Amino acid sequence: MGQIHNLECRETRKTIFKSLNDEEKEKVRAFCDIDESKIGRGVHEEFDENTRTVTHKVPIVNIEDAKPPLVVCVKLDLTNGDLERIIERKRWAEHLDLVYFG
Repeated sequence: MGQIHNLECRETRKTIFKSLNDEEKEKVRAFCDIDESKIGRGVHEEFDENTRTVTHKVPIVNIEDAKPPLVVCVKLDLTNGDLERIIERKRWAEHLDLVYFG
């Protein structure tokens, strides 16, 4: 698989990202969101508690700026239909442009 965008809620993002090996983590281009407060953070940092260092930094971008392929890991009913409207407007197709996970 090539590089991917990952769209989901914060706790799921951390759990999924931590479960990837380093090679797979390098394929993640960005985390996407529709919540301006999360986008405003700018970057997700993975922190290794043993070495007390940041091991990976992944930008957090607006879903409007995302480019497929995407992995969507969000409870769809939590977006008040915003995510669904964006997906429909951009004409992203499940299994072609995005995959729902979780």
